[in-house]
Amino acid sequence: MSNAGLVIVGASGHGRAAYQIAAAMGRTVLGFVDAGRNVGDAVFDAAVLAREPEECAQLCDGSADWFVAIGGNAVRREMFGRIGALTDRAPVNLIHPSAILAPGTVLGSGIFVGPGAIVNIASTLGDGVILNTGASLDHDGVLEDFAQVCPGCALSGATRVGAGGFLGTGASTIPCMNIGADSVVGAGAVVIRDVPDGATVVGVPARPI
Repeated sequence: MSNAGLVIVGASGHGRAAYQIAAAMGRTVLGFVDAGRNVGDAVFDAAVLAREPEECAQLCDGSADWFVAIGGNAVRREMFGRIGALTDRAPVNLIHPSAILAPGTVLGSGIFVGPGAIVNIASTLGDGVILNTGASLDHDGVLEDFAQVCPGCALSGATRVGAGGFLGTGASTIPCMNIGADSVVGAGAVVIRDVPDGATVVGVPARPI
C-alpha cells in the first residue's frame, strides 16, 4: 500500500464514506476536492483543498494518491478521465478491513468496497466500481468498469454487471444473470432474466418500465 497522502474527489456522502474507509486502512487523507464546497471547509479532520482537481494537482505537485468518491456512475467515469490527464498514478482502491475478498480476486483501480461486503472466488471488479455496505458478489461474478452495487444487494454466482450498471439497495439476482451496461435495477428488485443495456427494471420479479 502506498504511503502517499490521499486526496478524495467528492466531499458529500460517498466522499465521507471513502474517508471512513481510508482512515480504517491507515491512509492519511490530505483533503478533498469538491466543486460544491468552499476551499477550507472542514470535513471531519480534513478540509476542502480545491474546487476542481486541476487546482488540487498544482497544490499537491504530483505527490498525492487520488480516490474519486462520486456516486453517479457517468460523472465518476468522467472524473477518472480528468484525473488521468493530471497524473500517472492510477486511483487507489479503498477496501474496508471488514470486507471479505476471495484470494485471487481481480481488481481494477479506484474501487470502493464498503464495510461487510463479500466477493467470492474467481470474481472481477473493474475500474471505478462501487460495491457498497453489506453487498455480496458470489463466485465468478463480474462488475465491469463504473458499475455500482448498492447496500445489501445479493448477486448470485456468475452474475455479470455491465459497465455503468446500477443495482439499487437490496436488489438480488438468480445465478448467471447478465445486467446490461448503463442499466438500472430498482431497489429490492429480483432479477430472474437478463437485463438489456440501458434498461430500467423494477419489482419482484424485475420487469422493464
